[in-house]
Amino acid sequence: MKSNSEQFMGDSETGGREASEPYITVTIVDDRGMRVINDKDDIAKDYDAKIITDIYDEPVENSFKIFN
Repeated sequence: MKSNSEQFMGDSETGGREASEPYITVTIVDDRGMRVINDKDDIAKDYDAKIITDIYDEPVENSFKIFN
């Protein structure tokens, strides 16, 4: 079972889900205000930033069993 990128425990009893698609954002704050750029092609071209891998670690087994 793949884990959600925001919940690496991957515990199906507490809502573990499939891994979400990776994404990249750039937040700019300047004299024009704040804006967010989330188009991966624009970010690669303008900021030379890109996702180089989207492989997540395997889920960690919940060994504490405090919710049982």
